[in-house]
Amino acid sequence: MTVIADQGRQCADETDGFGTVIAMAEAADCSNMTWWNSIRTSDPHAAYVSSQVLAELIKTLAHREGIPVADVWDHLRRAGRIDF
Repeated sequence: MTVIADQGRQCADETDGFGTVIAMAEAADCSNMTWWNSIRTSDPHAAYVSSQVLAELIKTLAHREGIPVADVWDHLRRAGRIDF
């Protein structure tokens, strides 16, 4: 963990789990559940970093499309899937 002294809060290093998340995405794209699961269980940061990566992709999509990100979050919740 990196301590940010001036604000008194902690945040995870940006690289914690990122390689794991990229490997998980590759395994999922290959439809290889065994590989994906073995990667997922080997890194405690994987779930959080996966969420960070997904959030960045969603924000980027919203920005690119000129849509408020809150509207994209709402659409995803209502649709129950990514359909864009």
